[in-house]
Amino acid sequence: MTFQKLCSSCLLMLFSVVVHGLMASAAHAGAQGEGTEWEHDGATYYVSPSAELDKAIAGNIVMLGEQVQLGQGAMVEGDAWLSGRQVAVEGGVKGDVEIYGSRVVLNGLVEGNVLVFAQEMQLGPDAKIGGDLSYTLAREPDVSLQAVVDGALNGAVLGEKWAGSVEGLSERTGSRAHDAQKSKPGAPEHSLLEDSGLAFSMAMVLGFIASVVALGVPDLLRAPGRVFDERPAQTLGFGLLWLVGLPVVGAVATVSLVGLPIGLVLMVVYPLMLFVGLIVSLALLGALIRRIIPFEGDVRTTTLIGVWAGVLALWIGTALPLIGVLIWTAAVTAGTGAVLIVIKEKALS
Repeated sequence: MTFQKLCSSCLLMLFSVVVHGLMASAAHAGAQGEGTEWEHDGATYYVSPSAELDKAIAGNIVMLGEQVQLGQGAMVEGDAWLSGRQVAVEGGVKGDVEIYGSRVVLNGLVEGNVLVFAQEMQLGPDAKIGGDLSYTLAREPDVSLQAVVDGALNGAVLGEKWAGSVEGLSERTGSRAHDAQKSKPGAPEHSLLEDSGLAFSMAMVLGFIASVVALGVPDLLRAPGRVFDERPAQTLGFGLLWLVGLPVVGAVATVSLVGLPIGLVLMVVYPLMLFVGLIVSLALLGALIRRIIPFEGDVRTTTLIGVWAGVLALWIGTALPLIGVLIWTAAVTAGTGAVLIVIKEKALS
């Protein structure tokens, strides 16, 4: 269910790691000699499926890849901007660090501030942050008792705001681990709410946004709905082309200085389009359910019932073994493809 969770993270971070993980069509960075590395305006850039740095860097650094790691021998004199599916910081950074990832591990020395947008975050025993630590996560962080944060600690976990000391957060981590261990014999009693591929709280947020769109701007859904009803195969084809093809184009564009601005724009547009496609898909699924099951009530009431029935169906579907990821991918692909076709037709008309 990894891909589902990455797409869900788009809601938490508009610069979702999906694009950066899929951008891994360049080669391995750093000392391996197989990656793409260049310098521009005092910053060193790495783009690679597995971007690893284990040396000193005089200025700022930008690293993109499926796996991004600042090794124990790395020392960045400036700031670091890291994005990948798996991001690990074990070396040192004298400036600030900004991280976008699915799973983030901090176990090194950062003298400045740290900002993290991720699915999950772990602070190891060797983590020492001289400035503030701010994070937005899908679930609460795992914090070692030996981790040190000298500045302020501010975080949001799917709407739950946490501000306090790293010691207090470490105690909460230990308490959760103890409770999980105590409840381990009761594993068969785990509910779908806990095991769903799409987090329940995230499903609620998506349902709320889809409801607002369906009620507030229903005209926006008519054209995508018509396209999907008339040309479902073409809709899925356009969606898959965006899902798979655009990251390759973005990776190729970032290789040259001329194409770098285009690649950066695509990094932003790509996850936003996937998110819009998911919202449209939920609204269209709600309309389909209303046609199959005629609900009683006025238009607003039946629209809301249909949307939330669609959210429930997607939430349950993504929790199914093996086919859950296919259900999630189909939903994102269908909605994105329908939006792209509508945009194409508007542009050509």
